[in-house]
Amino acid sequence: MMARPNPWRSQRLVYRAIEPEDEPFLVSMQEDAESWLNAVPFLATPRSTSQAKEARTEYFEKLCLLAVVICLPAPASAQQMPKAPVDDKMNKPIPIGTVTLSGTELRRQQHRHSDMGIQLLRAYQGQGYGSETIRWALRWGFRYGNLHRIELEAFEWNEGAYR
Repeated sequence: MMARPNPWRSQRLVYRAIEPEDEPFLVSMQEDAESWLNAVPFLATPRSTSQAKEARTEYFEKLCLLAVVICLPAPASAQQMPKAPVDDKMNKPIPIGTVTLSGTELRRQQHRHSDMGIQLLRAYQGQGYGSETIRWALRWGFRYGNLHRIELEAFEWNEGAYR
């Protein structure tokens, strides 16, 4: 019997839930001005730590069908030597961004439509991680989310999103 592929992985990436301990990472994403300006459709202003918590609890948890942290797998050395003493931080996947599929309001749910949002830290852009994540999120949305349509909007200056 063939093993079913892990739905929380793609070729090079791991996807996991956004947790309260991710709030410092969410703040770091908001502080990456270029990445932040490409990701938000509202007036981009500097954000506080409390706004990162609000984004996690009010947007990611309540308004999204899917909201995950995009991660690089844990370093191979930490995975290969489980009995050796390892710094706990080194044994965890490395967060590089977020991807969301937003929910639709109740009176529009019959269309089974979602908007996709993706944000990668600038240091990880231009390496194919965004394309890989978009393909993964599309598969998840159509297969598991039972969606009919998924949209991704981009600003005209965001060349990576257009590719």
